[in-house]
Amino acid sequence: SGAAYWLSRRLGNDVLGIEQFELGHLRGGSEDHSRIIRLSYHTPEYVELAKWAYDAWEQVEVDSGEPVVLRTGGIDLSPANAVIPLDAYRHSLTAAGVEYEDLDAAEIMRRWPQWRHRRAWRQRSLCRRGLVRPRELWRRQAWHRSR
Repeated sequence: SGAAYWLSRRLGNDVLGIEQFELGHLRGGSEDHSRIIRLSYHTPEYVELAKWAYDAWEQVEVDSGEPVVLRTGGIDLSPANAVIPLDAYRHSLTAAGVEYEDLDAAEIMRRWPQWRHRRAWRQRSLCRRGLVRPRELWRRQAWHRSR
């Protein structure tokens, strides 16, 4: 598991991880081909946690010598009367020192012509967003165990 991986980085080979099921089993959240990773959250604490997650995935990539995160970028959209307005996300990103770009509907449609954007929606673009590939992680964990 990821916990055993990080603990073994600190303690060396004195870590024993015992899994209930085999790697790649279909009983959990990591069996799918991807999981989203993003910095866009409405509280600064979540943004900071996400920054740490990015750092952790980057370390896994360095250790294994292979990419695990597919960096895609992304757009946040919300209705103008959303329960959690985009201003909360903007405040959190600013507080956490994350760069972002505000875009209007015309700019979104210019950059991504497939979008037909409603003017009643608010928008913002982020550069740090992507997909973590769990199947790649299983291979990385198997690689790490064999070291």
